[in-house]
Amino acid sequence: PTPRPRPPPRPKLPAAAMIRATVLACALAVVAGFMAPAPAARRATKVEMANNKAVGAALLGTALALGSPMNALAASGDTPKFSLFGAESASSPFSYNEPNRYSYYSPYGDGTGAVYKDLSPEQVKDRIGKLTESKKRVDKLAKYIEKKQWNEVTSELTRQTYVMRESMNRLATASGNPKAAPAAKAFYSDLEDVVVFSKQKDQAKVSAAYQKALVDFDAYMTQVKPALK
Repeated sequence: PTPRPRPPPRPKLPAAAMIRATVLACALAVVAGFMAPAPAARRATKVEMANNKAVGAALLGTALALGSPMNALAASGDTPKFSLFGAESASSPFSYNEPNRYSYYSPYGDGTGAVYKDLSPEQVKDRIGKLTESKKRVDKLAKYIEKKQWNEVTSELTRQTYVMRESMNRLATASGNPKAAPAAKAFYSDLEDVVVFSKQKDQAKVSAAYQKALVDFDAYMTQVKPALK
């Protein structure tokens, strides 16, 4: 028997045509998703929105009714607070100008009820003790300078003597002598020279700055000691 001829192959779409067809199908699906809902769905949405508005109006009315007495109950001098149901008085808008409302130690307080008192006799005594200890450590520098132990010099001036400046400033204020502060500043300058020249390992300049520091310290003590007895 004569063989039957095979049918011709189906033509294949180009790749570009397939991509365009896929993109078009996706676009149609997206547009269908944003189409207006059916009439029944629109009616349900309107009813739901109306219910939400009614509930919101009821809640707002309740909040206004409960919060209405807040202004009437506001007490002068109360600290800032918020009362949701009006059980407590709201804060007064005029309490900001009361100096001791928050703390006696704040920058706006007058310190009338503060327990801590600046430059009290106990504080002055403590500062004198710290300054005495710092002076003992400064006196150790003489042997370090003589032996050219420069690391010991700089280390000694950055340990306990770190509080020496503050102690001298506080005592100068407590003394009430206006000449005490400049005398303390001259001593600081001498110690700074000692540190700088020690890092340069210049023994002559270190010795000169150290001797000047001792003289300036004695001058400082002359200004503050009579008032601290």
